[in-house]
Amino acid sequence: MKRIVPSLLLAAALTGLGAAEHVHPTRLDLPDEESSREEEGQQPLAQQLAEIKFRRTPAQLANALARLPTLPPPGDDAAKLAERYALLVAAGDWSAVGAFLGTQPEKAARQLYGNLLDQLDEGLVTPEDVLALAAVAPGGLDDERIQQLGGVLRSALHQTDAIEALLARLDAGAGTLGGTAPAARAR
Repeated sequence: MKRIVPSLLLAAALTGLGAAEHVHPTRLDLPDEESSREEEGQQPLAQQLAEIKFRRTPAQLANALARLPTLPPPGDDAAKLAERYALLVAAGDWSAVGAFLGTQPEKAARQLYGNLLDQLDEGLVTPEDVLALAAVAPGGLDDERIQQLGGVLRSALHQTDAIEALLARLDAGAGTLGGTAPAARAR
C-alpha cells in the first residue's frame, strides 16, 4: 500500500536529518505594554515572556506537573503570568499554551509562538507534541510555521522511533494537517 503523507511538514522534518544544528533567534520584537508597569519597577509582560528560555527536560516536566495545580490564579501580575506560561510549556499543556497565546495581541502571539518553536527543537518533545502545537498556532499555519514545526518534528524523531504512530495520526487527520482533504494533505 502506498502511503501519502503531508508533504511540507514531513519534508521540513526530514530535511537535514543528521545535519549540523543551526542557531535560532531568541530575541523578540514585542510591543510594549503600558509604561505604568515600568514606572512601578515591573517589567512588562511582553518583555518577561520574551526573556523565557525553554529547554524541556524530564526534570522540568515533572516539576511543572507538580507545581501547576498549586499555583494561584495569576491575575494581572506579569511575573506570575510569565511563570505560568513557562510552566505550561514545560508541562506540555499545549491547549493551555494556545489559550494563553489567544489572550495576547495577534502580533505578540505569533512572535511568542515562533520563539517557542525555535527553542523546542532543542528539548524534550514528541511527535504528538508537534501535532498539538500545530493545532494551537496563532493565526493558523503558514509556510514559516510549517518549517519551524518541521524542525521540532525532526528533533522529536531523533528522540523516538514513533514515526509509524505519527503517520497513522496524519493519515486520519490531525487538525489542519493530514486527513483526506487535499489542502490539508499537502501540508
